[in-house]
Amino acid sequence: MEDSVIEHDARRFPDFELVGSDATRRAIFHKGQQTLEVITANRKKLEEVFGVDLIYINHFHDNLVMVQYKMLQHDGAGGRDDWTYTQDRHLSKQLGAMHRFSRRAVSSKKTYRLSDDFFYLKFVRRYGDSEPSFLLPLEHFEALVRGPAKAPRSKKVHLSSVALEGCYMRQTVFYSLLQSGYTGTDSSTTAAPQTLIEDLIAGGDALVVAIQRETTPAENETHRARHMQDWDDTEAGYH
Repeated sequence: MEDSVIEHDARRFPDFELVGSDATRRAIFHKGQQTLEVITANRKKLEEVFGVDLIYINHFHDNLVMVQYKMLQHDGAGGRDDWTYTQDRHLSKQLGAMHRFSRRAVSSKKTYRLSDDFFYLKFVRRYGDSEPSFLLPLEHFEALVRGPAKAPRSKKVHLSSVALEGCYMRQTVFYSLLQSGYTGTDSSTTAAPQTLIEDLIAGGDALVVAIQRETTPAENETHRARHMQDWDDTEAGYH
């Protein structure tokens, strides 16, 4: 379901016309003189490096925004009608990847931004209509993790759409802010991540190797499990 939502969002942007896409999972949208580029990072080197699923580049306002998707599960316990997110096994690694770049994104304020936070998490209802989805900037999400939204006596993140009481960004507002250049990197910092993105799309491994410093035990276990699965698949192919 998550992959389907990402692919859907990568090929649509309100009021913009999709004018091209290619095998690198890059889609180009036009509206008048404006050009918007949407790059699918999901399950690619781009996600490993930046910790996100979709990358938006607004070439008209020179702003860049990256989004990681998380799925909400319906919670009807006790007669409630709520949608909740409980930390999945990928979250810590993804947040770590975002932090490597968010700390270095120092804006020179050459262009105006309501917020220069360019990492967002998008929460989407599983098996439901994608329109009620909402987004949180990385800074807000982490503030919630440290606050009452965290489940009692748990080290895991637990977010409830009801508990947020509307304190989040709707998808239509996000699109509007992105289109107007009011959110994301400013013009002086957009070029740097773009260069890294282009290198990764072209197949470059240097950045992936550079960020793979000492791995945690959890990461090692994940890599080992993936390797064993690949081995089993290969063995199955021989029989």
